[in-house]
Formats: sequence, C-alpha cells, structure tokens
Amino acid sequence: MRIRSALLVSLLAVAGPGPGFHARGSEPRTELYRALVGEWTGTLEYKDYSNPDRRVTLPTTLSVTWAADSSDLQMYFVYDDGPGKTVTSLDRFVADPALATVTWGGVTDSLPQRYTVASRTADAATRGQTLVLEGMGEDDDAPALFRETLTLTPTSVTIRKETKPAGGVLGFRHVYRFTRR
Repeated sequence: MRIRSALLVSLLAVAGPGPGFHARGSEPRTELYRALVGEWTGTLEYKDYSNPDRRVTLPTTLSVTWAADSSDLQMYFVYDDGPGKTVTSLDRFVADPALATVTWGGVTDSLPQRYTVASRTADAATRGQTLVLEGMGEDDDAPALFRETLTLTPTSVTIRKETKPAGGVLGFRHVYRFTRR
C-alpha cells in the first residue's frame, strides 16, 4: 500500500534558488520553496488500515529538489518497509506565487491533490512557519476533506495529514517527522 502525503522540506537559504530561478525574492512561494529544498531523514507514522487502533512507523527519507524550470518542487520519498523492502514515491509540489493554492501529488502512480492554503503563520522564535492546506478528495473510495499541516523550521519539517469523511470528524491519517541531513 502506497502512503502519500507530503509537503516539502528544507532550508535552501544556504544553497540559493534552483537553476533558472527568476522569481521575486520575497514572494511567499519563493520563501516556502527555499524552506523545503534539501535532504531530510526521519519517520512516517500512519494508521494501520487492517487495525485502525494501531499505528505503524517506518524510517523514511525525503529529497526535495527544484524542478528544471524552478516553478515547482520534486519530492522523492524513500520508505524502509522491512528487510529487503524499500518503497519509493515521487511527488510534484506546485504553489501559485501568492501561496494561495497548492497542487501536490504523485508523478508516477497517483493523481495530484489541489489544496487551498487555509492559513499561514510564522513563528519568530523558531524561525519557522506553518501552513494548513485543505482540499477535497477521496479517502477509502469516499469523498473526504483532506487537511495537510506543514510545519517548517530551518532544521525540521513535520507534515501531518488528516481526513474528514462527509458527515464525519477530522481524523489522523499519517505524519512525517524529518530533520535536515
């Protein structure tokens, strides 16, 4: 079973923007992209669908790079799913310049999800930011609200996904916890 969610991570402030990058220096998308690009290591914790009261945790790495034209990011996830079993996932992350909408999803085996940026806050103490993305999609073959909460600092990123079926309550789907490599 493929676990997908993600939203990006790393602080490109040191490395600088990607090749061919021509965006204005302070636009919200540029700031977010700079915060996400890099190499990350951590875990993916997800709800076990065979036993919803149980959670599974897998070692996971994330590599976030600029796309060739620098208008979006490529997110490459690698999951260690037990001895001799490695699962990979490639996502494309595209935000509009004002950071009002985000399209995020699989390049090879899933459809991209369109989100509205519901909120964006900064934390001066941690030099971090939190984005809350919301969009409609399907979860377990039923319509559902998806909420992705991305919390970034210069050294860490957390991506939490929750879903809410029609008439239901918002519930945990999975969470990534990464630190910069």
